Amino acid sequence: MAIRPAFFMAASLLLTTCAPRQDTSTQVTPQAESMQHMLVAIETVRNYVRNTTTQREAEAATADLATWAGKLGELFPPATAPKLYVDMTTDMAREAPGVMIASATALRSAVATGRLPIVAMQLERTEKDGCGFCHRRPYRMPPP
Repeated sequence: MAIRPAFFMAASLLLTTCAPRQDTSTQVTPQAESMQHMLVAIETVRNYVRNTTTQREAEAATADLATWAGKLGELFPPATAPKLYVDMTTDMAREAPGVMIASATALRSAVATGRLPIVAMQLERTEKDGCGFCHRRPYRMPPP
């Protein structure tokens, strides 16, 4: 009795559909991780302005923000990011790292002064001009 090719195709299909698959729906991309780190940093500085966290924690957060801002160029390359993200243009992908680095650096300097009104003003600028450079839709961080 000859085994037909259809048998092998059916067996192969059965084995591949029964094989355990890795669930990718909960995997975090490096891009999403960067946005989450930056969001946590912004929230930490916001809490510093509200006097619910320390200057030291805000300084660490702005250092983290500056680090992640420095990675935006490799995470969102101008040649490919606009193809992957509907609202992103090549110019945005090209200019965003510099804008966000400058904004994060200014926020870091403001936190270093320890003067909460200055920090609050720079935090607002960072959200509007730094984060808002790419997230232009009425960009408002959710209330705590």
